[in-house]
Amino acid sequence: MADVVKLLPLDFELARLDVASSGAGSVIVDLRPHVPVDEDGRGELPPGGVSWAEIGAVELVRALPEGPEDEASMDSLFSASPVLRRAVADLIFNLPNPNLEIGLSVQRGTGERLASGLSAGQAASLRDRLNIIREEREIIRMRGRLDGLRTRRQIFYLETPAGAEIHGFVDESLVNVVKQHLDEQVDVALESFVLRSAAGKRSQRRYRLVEVAGQLSQLPPESELDEGA
Repeated sequence: MADVVKLLPLDFELARLDVASSGAGSVIVDLRPHVPVDEDGRGELPPGGVSWAEIGAVELVRALPEGPEDEASMDSLFSASPVLRRAVADLIFNLPNPNLEIGLSVQRGTGERLASGLSAGQAASLRDRLNIIREEREIIRMRGRLDGLRTRRQIFYLETPAGAEIHGFVDESLVNVVKQHLDEQVDVALESFVLRSAAGKRSQRRYRLVEVAGQLSQLPPESELDEGA
């Protein structure tokens, strides 16, 4: 989701989710690309072909918490892109039974398996918090020490020159760069913003990593999508 600039009609065909099987309270979908494969292909993925469906499913599962105690993932979700937040909203709003827990898992073509679990209470909290609008957005540049990374949940930890630690969202395009500079002093750019609810309540300041050691995120601040679309 993080590096999509424009989608063509064929992309929607490639991203289609086909239901492979279903049961009481569960659905299994097929994430393989829906493209013609020649007879010698034996049904395998096209060369280099990770489907849009797989990319989207992985981003969604990574954005959600691993369990009831994973508040860091809950917080970092609000630093994620509008596309990702809309996907989460589509998942949790207008549920026929709002008291159900939501569990998602995805197995990538590489064999890696990711899972998330959202309790009914967490889903209710997200529904309230996703009605928040952004304000006071700014870019902060500083030199600090990258002292942690939760790769599966895409959360970075940075020690500031003053010795404080801040954390926030890092999209997949910067994850490898962060890994290379862990426990090092490095120049970074952060998108910083405060959230405000319709009731006028203000949140603590949140952060998204947009540049590390000169490498820009594939989703820079100025590429925000129109959230009203």
